[in-house]
Amino acid sequence: MIELFLICEIIWGPEKCISPDTMTPLHPKACVWKDTIHLVFERGEYEVIYLRSVDKGETWDEPKNLTINDPAGAILPDITVWGNKVHVVYNNFGSGADSVMYVRSIDGGTTWEAPRKILRPGHYCTITCRHDTLYLKTNTYVDSPWVVIRSCDGGITWQLLHSFDPSPGFSEIEMSLSYLHIPTHKYVYRTEVFYFYSPDLGNTWVGPIRISPIDEWPSQCPSISVSDTNVYIFWDESMYCGFGQWYNVNLRKSHNSGHNFSERIILSNYCYSTHIAAYAKDSIVVVVYPDGRENEDYDLWWRVSYDYGNTWTDEERLIYLPGGAVSPELCGWGNDIYLFWVQIADSQKLYFKKGTYVDIKENYKKITDLKIISSSILFLPSNIKFFVFEGIKYSLNLIDLNGRKIKVLKEGMGKGLESIYLENIKEGNYFITLEADEKILKKKITILKRGDKR
Repeated sequence: MIELFLICEIIWGPEKCISPDTMTPLHPKACVWKDTIHLVFERGEYEVIYLRSVDKGETWDEPKNLTINDPAGAILPDITVWGNKVHVVYNNFGSGADSVMYVRSIDGGTTWEAPRKILRPGHYCTITCRHDTLYLKTNTYVDSPWVVIRSCDGGITWQLLHSFDPSPGFSEIEMSLSYLHIPTHKYVYRTEVFYFYSPDLGNTWVGPIRISPIDEWPSQCPSISVSDTNVYIFWDESMYCGFGQWYNVNLRKSHNSGHNFSERIILSNYCYSTHIAAYAKDSIVVVVYPDGRENEDYDLWWRVSYDYGNTWTDEERLIYLPGGAVSPELCGWGNDIYLFWVQIADSQKLYFKKGTYVDIKENYKKITDLKIISSSILFLPSNIKFFVFEGIKYSLNLIDLNGRKIKVLKEGMGKGLESIYLENIKEGNYFITLEADEKILKKKITILKRGDKR
């Protein structure tokens, strides 16, 4: 019988600094439409800055200040896109009560209209859209009701849809099929995470549904990712791990649009993780989070599930840059996943990293073919994965461009999918060769110093 085997892998490219030296970015938010990535962030001087890449992050346009005509302070932006229409909301904290401001582009981010006030008081706003229908969730004020408002004409006019009981802090709104999804947190003995959904795009609502367990640990900072009927709610939960009270990444998932949820899954194991970014598409779920287990300033770690959140890869450190990594943000299109974050060291810079999902299917009779799964540009240390069919003797080698063997990276009997870390190798161009079963597979790689933007 002919069978299939499957290798699923997300291959991350090198990190790139994409913010100018004159800016101190905060709170990046991103969305993507086909090859074009749209990004906003809060500049340290209380301005909202827009960046765009039209080639999947290879190059970036010059930044634009969307609030240059707004004299008050602008903070906490969010962004969504449908086709050529890009929508941005942010908080204005000028004199008096905070306001929710809105600005849009109808030509894919090339030009922008002037900002408009759409709600006062209001803060902690987040936005999503489908075609010309926009949904915005915002708190009206501290300890006051939070509301969902809707525009059916691409942001020109807005109407109140629903008002909810007070809940503190920022939370997201996501749309999938005919459903709207909102996680939030509120105080019940301790802070706990709750969830609301609308099955008819905002006309009626169900909730609050408690997501986090009521126990001795507070739960906060919920994050949500949705793909079709699959809903994934992540949150930070403070736990006692023997050395103090810190946070772990928690998850509950639903495969029927939020009507029922699984038991809790704890995704980080060392109580140093917080402020999750998540992305889901089809069967893939990616989570990235700052973690202080090896660095008190926090690095970014990640896990991925290729089967709707049922099983997960091991925790893995993703970023090896000096200084703290904070405010991760994920978005994606097709097989590409885009990660943004702020690196506190080096005068606080905005960084970008692209991941590509690899899905390899092979006929069973050809399963002895060799596979090297790696980006062609690497910053060390870096993880390289390879596949050798079980029971076949192999040798994985590093070769210079003149054909000289630099070192044997790994050798032995094949076990299927394996991995090796490259480290302590000078920058330059090399080949990796995988030799097995009288076959040789060769892949050229370039090793760069960190910070090299080539």
